[in-house]
Amino acid sequence: ESSSETLTMGEFTRKYLKKSRREPLIIRQAMREFTERISMFQMDKLVHLYGSREFHINAWGQKSDVRMTLENFAHYLQLNHDRDPLYLFDPDVPKEVMDACTIPRFFTDDILHDLNTRQDSKKGIFTETGWLLIGGGGSGTKLHFDPHAVSAWSIVTQGQKLWFTFPPPPPPP
Repeated sequence: ESSSETLTMGEFTRKYLKKSRREPLIIRQAMREFTERISMFQMDKLVHLYGSREFHINAWGQKSDVRMTLENFAHYLQLNHDRDPLYLFDPDVPKEVMDACTIPRFFTDDILHDLNTRQDSKKGIFTETGWLLIGGGGSGTKLHFDPHAVSAWSIVTQGQKLWFTFPPPPPPP
């Protein structure tokens, strides 16, 4: 764990990007400049802007995708007492929401974007490079790993999120 106020780009690159064995890192205060736009991400504001829009909802145990309007999902969140609550997880982030985000300085080199814009590629390799995630109390994702070993950043605008991170396995001999 480190603070964006004391972690330099050189130290970040040397300790975390260039190491052959990558380790999870939580950088606190990396979104400090974002706080003036945080009201954009309050649920009532999102419902006002996108209430009738359908989003992909993770429903653990369902055999098919679930889609729901944001207005209905917000209503569900208010009444939810499910053991495994629904969780909005959609790769089609509204443009205004993406535009309101500032990529933290540690993640300005976007490898997925670079792969998608290569001249020899007719269609991007990774078409989903951003996601909108909204969950109520007790919701979240199951234990998973990133098969592409990319860096990611998340913004928690309301409530709190509990993260569990594990170091990668040792490289083969």
